[in-house]
Amino acid sequence: MAILINKETLQFEPDADKKIIGQFIDYKTNLLIIEEIFIDTSFDNNIYVTTVDTANANIIDVKDRWKYIDYKERIENHGDFKAIEQRIVNKISGNESIYGEIYNENNLIYSVTKEGFSKEKIEGVYYDYLHLKDEEQKEYEQLIIKYNSYSLDEKAKYWAGGLFKSMRWQEESRLNPYDIYSEKWLLDTLNIDSNFLELLPKIYNIWGGMFDANKVDNIIQKLLKKINDTKK
Repeated sequence: MAILINKETLQFEPDADKKIIGQFIDYKTNLLIIEEIFIDTSFDNNIYVTTVDTANANIIDVKDRWKYIDYKERIENHGDFKAIEQRIVNKISGNESIYGEIYNENNLIYSVTKEGFSKEKIEGVYYDYLHLKDEEQKEYEQLIIKYNSYSLDEKAKYWAGGLFKSMRWQEESRLNPYDIYSEKWLLDTLNIDSNFLELLPKIYNIWGGMFDANKVDNIIQKLLKKINDTKK
């Protein structure tokens, strides 16, 4: 814990064997936050946090922070989405984090851990999720633009390389390399290129026998039939 040496100017010095790396007013709590680390981080690289009530220059003990900070679980409903946030304090270092989760129909679809203290406003986990989806959509749109500029041979190389890497990763992880193929995968792929199936012969040829092309083709045809049967 940092040591107060001047109450009027709120001047602090670091605890033994530590150095101060940050000092700021937290946006949400309006508390003064002092961050320290050990000078020798080889055995401990944690950030140690001291919180100070600037109204009276009192250092707040970790066990008393509940008087200033709300640690209750926060739940928000956004249509089919449920956002859950929980503030967590490390009682040894005094550092805090905010753990957030997003559920859709009781399925966890997103989770994030953020710093508990910040100079700027910390947005909620639902905002983070929407921002992430927006960035993913922009990346997807850029991918489509770039992909559509490819020749047929370039498109085949794009898929052959990506699928080969995924199958190889499965194999190296001692998993079934053919498990990467699913209805969702095929639907997503056809959304990118509705003529993907026409590229398959070129893709198999690029692989050059590294994987069983007949097996892959049978899997894809079965998936396609299942998708078409569902539409009927």
